[in-house]
Amino acid sequence: MAKNNLFDNIDQDQGRPTIVNWENILNRIVDDYETYATIPHGVQKDAIQNGWDARVEKKKGGNWGMHFSLQDNGMGTNIVVFRDWGTTGLTGRVLTGDDLNKDLPIEERWGRFENLAFTKDPTEDALGARGQGKFIFLAASKTKRIVYDTLREDGVYRFGARYFKGITNIMSHDWEGKAAEGKLKLYAPGLKPLNEIGTRVIIDEPIDELVQAFQNRTFHRMISETWWEIISKFGANIVVNIDGVDEVIDAPSEYSEKNKLSKELKVYEEENFNIRVQNKDYRVKKLFLAYSPEKDLPEDIRGIAVQRGGMMVERLEPRYVPKGENEKLFGYITFDKPFDIEMARAEASTHYTFSWRKAFPREVKGTIDTHVGKFLVDIGVTQNPENKKNRKRREAEQHAMAVANKVAKALGITGKGHGGKGGAGGGGGGGGARAKEVSITLSELSISSGNLRVEFDEMVKNIQANVSNNTSMPIKVLVKVFLTFGRDDIVHEFVETKESIPANSSKVVGAYDIRMDPMRFPSSGMYYVRASLISLMESPPKKINEYTKGKIIDRAAKIFWLAEDPPKGGIWEDVIPVKWSENDKYSLLGEYQRGDRGGYKYYYNIKHLAYEALNEDNDAHAEHIFRLLVQAVAEIDLESDAPVLFDEKEVKESNLVARKVGILLGNSLYDYYNE
Repeated sequence: MAKNNLFDNIDQDQGRPTIVNWENILNRIVDDYETYATIPHGVQKDAIQNGWDARVEKKKGGNWGMHFSLQDNGMGTNIVVFRDWGTTGLTGRVLTGDDLNKDLPIEERWGRFENLAFTKDPTEDALGARGQGKFIFLAASKTKRIVYDTLREDGVYRFGARYFKGITNIMSHDWEGKAAEGKLKLYAPGLKPLNEIGTRVIIDEPIDELVQAFQNRTFHRMISETWWEIISKFGANIVVNIDGVDEVIDAPSEYSEKNKLSKELKVYEEENFNIRVQNKDYRVKKLFLAYSPEKDLPEDIRGIAVQRGGMMVERLEPRYVPKGENEKLFGYITFDKPFDIEMARAEASTHYTFSWRKAFPREVKGTIDTHVGKFLVDIGVTQNPENKKNRKRREAEQHAMAVANKVAKALGITGKGHGGKGGAGGGGGGGGARAKEVSITLSELSISSGNLRVEFDEMVKNIQANVSNNTSMPIKVLVKVFLTFGRDDIVHEFVETKESIPANSSKVVGAYDIRMDPMRFPSSGMYYVRASLISLMESPPKKINEYTKGKIIDRAAKIFWLAEDPPKGGIWEDVIPVKWSENDKYSLLGEYQRGDRGGYKYYYNIKHLAYEALNEDNDAHAEHIFRLLVQAVAEIDLESDAPVLFDEKEVKESNLVARKVGILLGNSLYDYYNE
C-alpha cells in the first residue's frame, strides 16, 4: 500500500484524542434499558449475568451464588452491595492504554470490567458481550460512583473505584493488598475485605427507585422472574438481604413442577424438536405453554419467555390470542447450545430483546405463534378468528373471480392483447424482452402433485435463486428469497444474504424446502415464492451506474396454490386485498395491473369505507369484488386497440360508454345471482 505523506509525517503521540460526552452515552444506555424495564431490573439482571458468566463450574451452578444487600456503609450512607462466589474473580492485569488498543482475552476480566466494548472470544461461554451493562450500575448511583473489589485464586486482593469527572471523563483507580484493604476501610468501615474467591460491586448512594425496590421486595421478584431457570435447573443460590435478614430467591411458583401438574392450569409441552433456519436444523430443548382458565396471572410472567443461557431475555405476546386471554397465558422456550449461540448474535446489548427481523428470532417467533395457536384451539379457547376471517375473505375473492372470469369469457374478453394500468405484476421477466445484464430467476418449484396445487402439510421443494452477472464488472448484491400469501403479505423468509458475483458469471442461492404447516399457513389460496436482487454497490462503475446502493435491480416470482385448484384460465389471475391509507389512494375502490400469465390482477382497497361497511358479510363481500371486476373488464376493453364490448360510436361518446357500462353491470349481476 502506498504511503500517505501526511499521516506518515504526523507525530501521532502529540495528537488530541476525541472527546467523548460520557454523560450522554450513559443517558442513552439508560434510555435503552428503560424501553423494556427499570434501572433496578437492569441492576439485578446485569449483576447476575456477570457473575453467572464467571462461574468456575460451567456445567452446573450448585457451587455458585450471588448475594445482594441494601445497607449502611458504616458512615450513615446507603449502599447497595452485591457479591458472587464460585467464580474466578476479576482476573488479569490493570491495563495500560496500549493494552486497550486491542481486544482482550477471556482472562483479562479486570480490564474488561473497567472498560467498554470488548468483544467476546468465540470460545467464551458467556451471556454478556460488550460490557455495556456495567453502566447501569453507575446510573443506579446518585453520585455516579461505584467501588469494587475482588479476591482471586492466586491470593491477590484488589480494590477499585470508578466515577464520573465532569461529563467527558470516567475515572478509574485501583489498589492491591494492604493498600486495597485500607481504601475499602476508608470508604466503608462496615465492610470487610473478601475472604472467598469472587467479585463484589458497591453502588454508592443508590437512587431512590433502587432503594424502594429492595424495601418493597419487588427487587426479589425481578430476580425470580428473570433467573427462574438457573434457580430451578441448576440450584443457583441467589440471596437478597434487607434489614439484616437473608431471603433466598425461589423461582415463581407458576414454574414449579408441582404447579405444572395442577388442575388449575392447562399445559402444553414439546421437547427436543427442530426448527429449520436457513436450510439447517436447530434444536429447541423445550417449549412449555400454560393457560390459567380461572384467574389472571401475575403481570410479570405473562407471555412466552424466550430464554438464553438460563436468562429470560424477552416475553413475547403471541399472535392470535383473543382479547382478554393474554392475562391467562404464560410459558417459555429454551434452546440447545448451537441455537443459543445464534440467538445471542441477534440479542440486543441490553439483554432485553432480540432483532426479530433476523432469521433465527423470526423463526422462533413463528414457531411460538404456531404452537400457541394450536394449544388454544386444542383447549377450546379460540378458533383462531383471524385465520377464519382470512379464509372467508379468500373464499369470497375466489367465488367473485371465478364468476367474473366466466362472464368475461362469455363476452369475449380474455385479457390477451389488452393493455393494463400500473405496469407488470412483478413476475420476474418473460416474453421477448431484452436479456438483463444483471438478473435473478427462480428455478421451477418441485411439487409432489406435478401441478401447482399443494395440500396442507405437503412440501414445496427446490426453492432456488439464480443470480446472473452478464457485465464485465464484479458486483455486490443482497439476495432475498421469501414467501408471500397473495402479493404483499410476507409469511416466511428463506434467506437474506450478501453476495459478490464476479464479472460474466452466476451464482446459485439455495435450494430451500418448506412444509405448508396449516398452523403457520392457515389460509388456502395463492402463494408466491419471491426473490429480490438489491444492489450493494457504493460507487458502481459508470457502465453499471444504474445499480446504485439500495436499488432493486431485479425481481422474480413463482406461484403455487395451497389446498385450492389453480384457476382454469380467464382474464383475472388473482384478487388481492390491499390497505390504502388516507396518505395515498384511500378513495380508490381498487385498480388492476398486468399479471404473470397474460391476464390481470385486481387490488381492492379494504380500507375504503364501502368495504368496511360490509361488516364481514361474506356474500356482500363477494358481490362487492364482482362489481369491481366487471367494471374493470369494461375499462380494460376500452383501452384495447379493438374493443369487444363497445362499438365505434359508443367509444366516441362518453354518455354512451357510461350507459353501456351500466347495462353490462346489470346483466353481469343477473348472471352472478343466476349461478
